[in-house]
Amino acid sequence: MLVKRLEYFTRLFSDEELHVTIGNVADAWDGKAAEVEATTQAPTALSFSAYCEWAAKLLKGHWSENLCAMNEEHLPWACEMVKLGRNWDLPWALKRALYEIVRTNRLSLLHPGSLDFDTVIKLDEVDVVILVNVREKLNSIWLEQVFKSDNYSVCPCKHSPSNKDKNMPQCQTVKDRTVGIMCNMASSGLLWCYLIDSICGLQALMDAKRVTEKYFTACAARNTVQWTQIREVIWENLDLDFHLL
Repeated sequence: MLVKRLEYFTRLFSDEELHVTIGNVADAWDGKAAEVEATTQAPTALSFSAYCEWAAKLLKGHWSENLCAMNEEHLPWACEMVKLGRNWDLPWALKRALYEIVRTNRLSLLHPGSLDFDTVIKLDEVDVVILVNVREKLNSIWLEQVFKSDNYSVCPCKHSPSNKDKNMPQCQTVKDRTVGIMCNMASSGLLWCYLIDSICGLQALMDAKRVTEKYFTACAARNTVQWTQIREVIWENLDLDFHLL
């Protein structure tokens, strides 16, 4: 209460920001990003370094940079996390937050006054350019993997001594397999759902029985290895794509 009566401090942060800070200390804040900006303004102004470190630690649990933490659950308040990551120099927060924005529709051609447009303009122009470029790259990677000719070539396991699928002469003909996979992907929504989220898209391909059942067991396993490696490369390269290094 004494702090709030000092004019000097009231110019540094708002009533709401101090209220959030005190409330978080009292209520054991769970690290969600909904109150990120308000949470950090007061302790930063007052040089509460221990509180800032504690807040960063909790946030890291929600905004992990590890690929294994990536799933189809969209984390809200990504724009706020980008701003916080820039201000606090938190590259791990930036990576996940920027990817969250990339895989939403917030970078579509929006008109001023729309909710998403208001969200995007919170970001620096440089970040918006980076996000657009990364989205285009991820879109190309996804389509390349979906339509990659190697996926539909003659089955390399057909005459393999290790092939145990004796009842299947091959992974279907090139034409039948291609048409079958494309129809399944289109009807299931896989093709369009992951146009801007190739990380989760490749995982969905591995998990989709309607795709993997078109292959020998050995061929499906080979594709799983390839797609896993591609996911890892994509995620690693995002450090460069997002200019985090």
